[in-house]
Amino acid sequence: MRKFILLLLLLLFPFVAMAQTERSIEIDASSFAPVQTGAMSGVAIDKIGKDRSNRECARIKMHINRMTAAEIGELSVRPLGGNVELMRCIVSTEGNGLIFELTAKEPTRFYITHPKYGDSNEVSFSLEGGKEYRVNAELRLQHSIVVASNFDNVEVYVDGVYKGVTDNNYMLSIADVTPGEHKIKVQQGSLVNEQTVNVSSADISFRINLDPVAARPQYVIFEVEPKWANVVVDGMSNVPDQYGLVTLVLSNGSYNYSITANDYYTDSGTFQVQGAKIEKHIALTPAFGWLSVPNREDLNGANIFVDGKHIGTAPLKSDGIKSGTHNVRVMKTMYKAYEGTVVIKDNEVTTFAPKLQPDYADVTINAGEGCQIYVDNELMGTTTWSGRLSSGSHLLESRKENHRSTAVTKNIQSSISALHFNLADPTPIMGTLNIMSTPGMVDVYVDGKLVGRTPMMHDLLVGSHTIELRKQGFKDYKQSIRVEENNVVDIVATMTEAKSYVETAKGINLNMIYVEGGTFAMGSNSGESDEKPVYNVTLDSYYIGETEITQAQWRAVMGSNPSYYTGDNRPVEKVSWNDAQEFCKKLSELTGKRYVLPTEAQWEYAARGGNQSKGYTYSGSNNIDEVAKYNSSGGHSNVKSKKPNELGIYDMSGNVSEWCSDWYSSSSYSSSSQTNPQGPSSGSLRVLRGGSWYIDAGYCRVANRNHNYPRGTDSYYGFRVVCLP
Repeated sequence: MRKFILLLLLLLFPFVAMAQTERSIEIDASSFAPVQTGAMSGVAIDKIGKDRSNRECARIKMHINRMTAAEIGELSVRPLGGNVELMRCIVSTEGNGLIFELTAKEPTRFYITHPKYGDSNEVSFSLEGGKEYRVNAELRLQHSIVVASNFDNVEVYVDGVYKGVTDNNYMLSIADVTPGEHKIKVQQGSLVNEQTVNVSSADISFRINLDPVAARPQYVIFEVEPKWANVVVDGMSNVPDQYGLVTLVLSNGSYNYSITANDYYTDSGTFQVQGAKIEKHIALTPAFGWLSVPNREDLNGANIFVDGKHIGTAPLKSDGIKSGTHNVRVMKTMYKAYEGTVVIKDNEVTTFAPKLQPDYADVTINAGEGCQIYVDNELMGTTTWSGRLSSGSHLLESRKENHRSTAVTKNIQSSISALHFNLADPTPIMGTLNIMSTPGMVDVYVDGKLVGRTPMMHDLLVGSHTIELRKQGFKDYKQSIRVEENNVVDIVATMTEAKSYVETAKGINLNMIYVEGGTFAMGSNSGESDEKPVYNVTLDSYYIGETEITQAQWRAVMGSNPSYYTGDNRPVEKVSWNDAQEFCKKLSELTGKRYVLPTEAQWEYAARGGNQSKGYTYSGSNNIDEVAKYNSSGGHSNVKSKKPNELGIYDMSGNVSEWCSDWYSSSSYSSSSQTNPQGPSSGSLRVLRGGSWYIDAGYCRVANRNHNYPRGTDSYYGFRVVCLP
């Protein structure tokens, strides 16, 4: 039955609405007025044109209530009577209105019409040409609407105004509702639902149901700050969890709450549970503030005390301090203590920056070279120290290892002038070294410094020392000793002859490798014809250069550098056999030793590794890339850029070809054994050995032979020297 009645009402309402649309637009003739400025009636604000009969027109601005701009755009202006023309009709860009221009007559009659809402009333105005007028209109259409719900006795509100309750058919009819948007609320106890609806002639019935499920108890969640605040709801105390949350389940209704915490102001109030979960976020206002001490030279590192409690060192921002007046004490070394008060305000940071008064003096302390300066047993610096010392008594010391310290006590007073103190040198604590050697007249070095020759006695500071004995032709002797006060340390050193040595004449630092004599198979049966036959050669011991003669070594002896590719550690080149002989002559004169070019046999024996030979194809390896610079562009490389051979000799394969002392002969090898061979007694060519950076690997074999005229030079010709014992 209820459904039938509702359906009947829904069918009838469109006819009711249609009946109300007759003359639903009302033009308020009493609102007609000219646009005025001063005493003038109808002021031409901008150009108003004429009609097609060249008659003056007037402009009317009509404000229309309860119509949208789109609806106003559908309006038409209908003049009445003859000879009245409508020349312009537009929707106002501002406000809610229509602007039109028509022939100005006395009187001018017209009405407006809308395809949906029909015609307005007719009005008659006296208009003057070129003038502007205003008038108001209103859409007076109203509808009777039906609000349906799912319960009877449900309260209905339209735009907050109570309209009644639903009947036993769950419906309420409401008259005189204008078209457009309205908020309709239905309520029964704690159940509430509200919707926004659009009332029109085509939409006058609205169903808004209540959700009975919303009447059940709901979650109420308090999130509080601080997280340990106490939450009281209707007299019941609740403790938040570790995240500051209190979770309750409450029936619909009104409740009182109170949030309290020490050092915070209480927050209280009421809330309504109405069928939905409630979340309340409450941050209590602190009843405290914070103290800030800034970053400033005189305050940095100062200890801050509030009401006798140490709260940190400056610069700082304190933890919360209760609002009010507090005693503050600031203490820093080398400054006078400051005492005062500070006022802390609720939830504010109070900056506290007292000016500390200096209580120190700038001091410079001088001690002996290398002496350590201590103040009050704290190391401050070495030799000289400048800094600040606080007022009062201080112990100043000069210390040095293995010395007796000197000390003085000084009373420092605050001063704007710098103070200077000179400390006496510490007293050395000595012992004695007594050293003898075999052989005698050996250079003695103590901790790397030459102190004399053996035999000798030498006073030393107590403590650990390193003693070294050095003599050319002998291995260095080295010993660590410990010297004690007033004691004598005796050393009797026996030195052994050195096989290899360093030639230091004129600072050339030429390393000479000892090659112990022996017998080896010279030549190669698988090589070139001039390398055959292989035969046994016996040699006496000799010294040979660790490297080819470098450009720095050549310059030290000869005073020039003939090389094409220059570099101190590169081998000297562009030197002939004759040039090499001249170098050997001058080096021998400088040193008193006999320096010569190696014989071809001496060169090959050394290149093969002497009596430590492992039978390699190249000097030091079967892999030429490990030991030789060969077949490349850009010239030779620094000496010792590759691995050495078995005797520790470098670059005997590759880099530069090396002159030997022998005349060259392609048939100088014989099947008979020889001792210390010197090569042919005459010839026109001299021997070159070892290959070079310029040629292929095959020419870098230890058995390979080459040759050129004694005066010949090239950027891949060099040499190394031999010294005979």
